[in-house]
Amino acid sequence: KFSLKGAASVFGKKKMAVEEARMILGVDPNCSLEDVMVRYQKMFEANEKNGSFYLQSKVHRARERLEAEFLGEGGAGDEDDTG
Repeated sequence: KFSLKGAASVFGKKKMAVEEARMILGVDPNCSLEDVMVRYQKMFEANEKNGSFYLQSKVHRARERLEAEFLGEGGAGDEDDTG
């Protein structure tokens, strides 16, 4: 029998870890929100020109995650949220 029991965990919306977001944007834990936005803009535009929607979406999600962290909207229960 085929079961969809774990489908929600596979296809559900999982929040990106802060450390992963930092790695994607290439910023360190002591960076400012302005640093994040500058890196985001450069990387988003570079991937827009090369046509990589996948990379562009990863960069966008990384910016969203770090922005939420700076604005205190990180939420509880995130793994790898040290720092």
